[in-house]
Amino acid sequence: MGTEKCAPKRPVPVVHFHGTDDEFAPFKGGKGAKSVSGTGFYSVDHSIRSWVKANGCKAEPTSIEIPDKAKDGTKATWKTYGGGKNGAEVVLVTIEGAGHTWSGQQPAVKFLGKSTRNVSANEMMWEFFQKHPMK
Repeated sequence: MGTEKCAPKRPVPVVHFHGTDDEFAPFKGGKGAKSVSGTGFYSVDHSIRSWVKANGCKAEPTSIEIPDKAKDGTKATWKTYGGGKNGAEVVLVTIEGAGHTWSGQQPAVKFLGKSTRNVSANEMMWEFFQKHPMK
């Protein structure tokens, strides 16, 4: 997230995927070592907490560990902050060892970092959007 605070006019369900080894938009925030724009980002933790607060979600998530079944050196954790206004929730999928890549796909170029085959962003996003249709 590029802003300090978020204040949507209505609850906004959020799903966020992020690799811990992202060198473009670092997980802990700041400017990435491979940043093209030199943009400083807020941390993933800051961004998620901002959306949790804006949506009125529970502060403590439920968590599911997704093991490295693909044997690609990554492990994913799915955290869901539920109980938000109008059924909104915030989901964070953290991929340990992954870079600035699309989960479930091989990166087109190696300098983006490692990707995971343990989860599919396409499938997870489809399920999320089916659960939270635009009203």
